[in-house]
Amino acid sequence: MAEGKIPVRLDGVPLVDVANISFQGARNVNQRATSSGVKNSYGQLKPQIQLTFVIATDKMRYLIAVGAFDKDPTPHNIGFDLGLSSFNCVRGIVQNVGAQSDYDGSADLTATVMFEEIEVSP
Repeated sequence: MAEGKIPVRLDGVPLVDVANISFQGARNVNQRATSSGVKNSYGQLKPQIQLTFVIATDKMRYLIAVGAFDKDPTPHNIGFDLGLSSFNCVRGIVQNVGAQSDYDGSADLTATVMFEEIEVSP
């Protein structure tokens, strides 16, 4: 595997057709100033992954496998490794899909997946 490439797994099976993966985890954080100082309250972390495919058939194979076009899709898991840690995003549903191309001959096909939680193994 090339240095810098992040291995991606779909339900534990390597997903070798991914050109790029982008992970974001967001949570709402509110700060309140009180007489005893600043206090934070916060919600749950909401993991999200964006996968980019450069070959249309690879993306369609993924979208069909995860039921992206089904009325009631079955949740799936996506795992990836960073350094010595493994991350497993659990119970994901495809939120949106997109395609973009230019006149230089490149085309990117993306899928954004929202997950219920993330598990991290050191």
